[in-house]
Order: sequence, then C-alpha cells, then structure tokens
Amino acid sequence: MYNSLMKISIITPRFSLAGVPLAQIRFAKSLSSLGHDVVLIIGHVNKGYELPTIDGVNVQVLGKERAISMIGSIATHLQNRKPDVVFSAEDHLNVIVLMAAFFARSKAKISCSSRVTPFDTYSNKFLSKRWVLKQLMKLFMHRAKVLTCVSKDMVKQYKIVFNNPPHISIYNIVEDSQAYSRMLEPLNDPWFDDDLPMIVAAGRLAPWKGFSDLIYAMKELNKTTEARLTILGGGP
Repeated sequence: MYNSLMKISIITPRFSLAGVPLAQIRFAKSLSSLGHDVVLIIGHVNKGYELPTIDGVNVQVLGKERAISMIGSIATHLQNRKPDVVFSAEDHLNVIVLMAAFFARSKAKISCSSRVTPFDTYSNKFLSKRWVLKQLMKLFMHRAKVLTCVSKDMVKQYKIVFNNPPHISIYNIVEDSQAYSRMLEPLNDPWFDDDLPMIVAAGRLAPWKGFSDLIYAMKELNKTTEARLTILGGGP
C-alpha cells in the first residue's frame, strides 16, 4: 500500500528525562535516519527541562499539559498532514489519539504502545476516571492497527482487564548509533572492577518506581551473599 518511505507521526504527552519520551525521541531519530519523513509531537515540556535539538525530525510542541487537551490539535494534524503511520505511547494518550483519528476520519495506521501495568491505569469503579478511560479504550481500540506492550506478562494482564484484547508484546529495541557508541566507552570506576555479582536497575528516581524496596532487599541479600546494586536514572 505504501512506498518504502513514509510520512510518520510520533506522539508523546510530555518531555522530561523519563523512559517514554526518551524512547520516543530515539524512535523518531531512528526512523528519520532511514529516510522517513518524521514529525514528533510533544504535548508539553516539563518545567525545568529543555528540549534538545533532534536532527532530521520536525518537532512540534503543543503547549498542552494534559493529554485530553491534545485531542483537537492531534485531529487537525491528522487531517492536514495525513500521515501514513502514527505511533503513540502511554494509555491516556493512546485513547486520545484513537479518538482523534476516529473523529478526523484519518486513514493512518496507528500503533499504540502501553508501558505500565493496566492494573494501575484502569478500574472497574463506576464513573471513576480510570473507569471512564477503560470504557473509552473499549470503544476505540478497534481503530488501532496494533496494540503493543513491553513484555509478555503485560499482555497477559491486558487480556484479563479487557477480556482477551489483541495486544502483543514488542520490546521496543531501537538501534541508536549514539547509544551504541556510548556502550563501547570504557567503564573506569572501582565499583565495577571486581567479580562481585552486580544487580542493575534503571528508571526514573521516583518513589513509585520502588527502588527503595530493592535497596532493602539488597540489605537482606548481603547477609548471605556479597553483591552490589547499581541504580541508573535521573531525578523526579
């Protein structure tokens, strides 16, 4: 149906030094490097952060702090640009993108990625915000070409919450030359010099990530086994 090079829109609700926006930026750069015409739409830039220059990618910041307020801008974008493919991530935004595509009568193929457990996102409590979100996803998920999760266990969770929906697992591996070159840099730190077992965790340094539980667990582990813990991440 499509030529080898496509018009692609990638949408994320916010920019900060967090997993989802950084992954979407890497994805946009990777697709652009292949010759695709890529637009990256960002709802807003979190306070205290500065959006970096992203070579080869047309970046549009909407100035919308809530995902729901992005629906009109996304619908207009779909009508005017007519992208071949749209990539969205995070459930709240996924619902908004699917609704915008439906009302804009867009023919774009839409890929929606879920990054956290649905048990924290949706609810069966009548008329709660998470209940409303669940009903909207039920209504509009058919508009997505593909619904993805970042692990097989998450797929199982979505099948429980939505009664066997079409979610599949994709691990979001993006080949990034800059990241690869960083991986080849020498690691000169005495923390990594010996052969002690190393446990590595990565993510935003925020309470809900549960790193404190991991630290307490390391205290118990070191009573019987000598090991080290490395946590990689930025502040909240």
